[in-house]
Amino acid sequence: MCSSDLAGILIATALYPPGAPQEQQVELTRRLMQSVSTDFKRFQTLEQQTHELRFTNEMLALRSVADRQFDSPLAMLQEFLNQWMKKIDADRVVLYLKNQAGAGLGKPLLRSGTASDGSVEANWKRLEDQLTERHLSDGRLTVYNSRDLDELCVERTASGAIVVPLVQKRQAIGLACFTTRDDLPLDATQIALATWAAEYLGEVILRVLNQAIVEKEAREDSLTELANRRAFDQQIKQEIQLARDKKREVSLLLFDLDRFKSINDTYGHQAGDFVLRRTAQLLKDEARESVRTGDRVLVARYGGEEMAVLLPNVNLVGAHRIGESIRRAVDAELFSFQNEEIHVTLSVGIATFPGHADKVHELISAADAALYEAKETGRNQVVTADSLPQEQTV
Repeated sequence: MCSSDLAGILIATALYPPGAPQEQQVELTRRLMQSVSTDFKRFQTLEQQTHELRFTNEMLALRSVADRQFDSPLAMLQEFLNQWMKKIDADRVVLYLKNQAGAGLGKPLLRSGTASDGSVEANWKRLEDQLTERHLSDGRLTVYNSRDLDELCVERTASGAIVVPLVQKRQAIGLACFTTRDDLPLDATQIALATWAAEYLGEVILRVLNQAIVEKEAREDSLTELANRRAFDQQIKQEIQLARDKKREVSLLLFDLDRFKSINDTYGHQAGDFVLRRTAQLLKDEARESVRTGDRVLVARYGGEEMAVLLPNVNLVGAHRIGESIRRAVDAELFSFQNEEIHVTLSVGIATFPGHADKVHELISAADAALYEAKETGRNQVVTADSLPQEQTV
C-alpha cells in the first residue's frame, strides 16, 4: 500500500486471537484493516457525493432567487440574503459595500434576521460593524466562535459569526456578516456555499447592487437615514388605499422639534445635525418597539426638523400611546455634543384614517393641524385631531 492510499493508522497493544503466533495475528489484522479501509473509502466517496449533491441543490436554490421577478433590486437582494442566512443556520446578516472612494465601508445596505430591543440591538449592530471593519482589506472568509469573539473584547450578543467578502475581479467590494446566538459549527457544504454565494453576488449581481444603491439613496434621507419625503408620499398613498380596501385604520404622527432654530443658533449647525440624527434614531427605536411584530411602520423625515411616523393597522388610541412614548423618550434623552448638553423636546400631532380624513391630503392636513395646536399651546405635548374644532381638520 503506497502512502497516497493511506486512510488511517491502527495502534494496538494486543492482537487477536490471544496466544496465536504473531504472524497469524498480524495477517488477520492486516486483512481486517483492508476490509475496514475499503468500507471507509466507500463511505468517504458517498459522503463526498452527498456533499456535492447538497451543495448543488443549495446553489441552484439561491440562483433561482436571482432569476425571479421582484418589484425592485433591493427586494431581490433581501430575499437572497434571507435564504443565504437560513442555509448556513445564522440568525442575522448584514450586507456592507465599500464606499465609492474605496477607503472604508459605507453604510449597511441591508440587514435581515432577528431584531432585538434597545441596547441589545445596539450592541449587536456594533459587533457587526467591528467584525466587518476588521476584515475590510484582507478578503478572507473568517469564522468566529464564542471564544474568538470574547478575545476581541467586544460587548457581544452573538456567540458565533462568519464574515464573507464579496469579491469582483479578485477585489473585495464589500462584506456579508452573519451572526448567531449559538456557535457556528459550519460544515464543508455551508462554507462552500458561503464562498460561492459571495462570489455570485460580487460577479453576477454587481449591476443589481448598483441599482439597489441608487434605489436606496433615492428613498433615504442622507442625514437621518430615515425614509425621505418622496418615499413617504409613495407609502402613504399605498397604505391608505390598502386600508380602504381592507376596511382598516391608518394613523399618521407628525413630529416637530421644539425651538430647533435656537439649537442651531446657540450650538451651531453641526449640533443641529447631531440632534436630528439622534432624534431620528429614537423615533425608529420607539416606533418599532411599540408595534406588533410583522406590522409595517414607516419613519420618515417629512421636511426640515419635521418627522413622520406612519402606522398601518393602528387606531387613534394606539397612535396616541406611541406618540407619547416617543415624546417622553426624546424629553428624557441627554443630547451631549462636544461637551454641551442639549435638552430637546418634540411636539406631536396625530390623525387617523378614516376617522379624521378620507383622503391622503386630508389625513396630512389633520395631523398638521394637530401639530400646530401642540406647538401653539405649550409645545412638548401630543395633540390628536379629534380634539380640534371640526373646521381645522378639513
